[in-house]
Amino acid sequence: MGTFAVIDNLFPAIVSHQPGKIDGFRASGMTSAAGYLNATLLAAVPGVALLLAVAGAFLAPLGAIVDEEIGATKAHWRRVTGRR
Repeated sequence: MGTFAVIDNLFPAIVSHQPGKIDGFRASGMTSAAGYLNATLLAAVPGVALLLAVAGAFLAPLGAIVDEEIGATKAHWRRVTGRR
């Protein structure tokens, strides 16, 4: 989100040519395009945070399972070959 905020604020000429942002700004009734862009970014932060939290909650146990399987495979290989 920070990257979008920086790009939107550093390159307003590029952002002002995006049809979705132009239509949203016109419909918002706001007087500042920069204010509109920042408000939409702020509104998106909770959703992005929730999405990342759910993804982390799903991927953390999956990573633990994969790590355990890899560790078991390495231990088995060490026993078979006598190597460390």
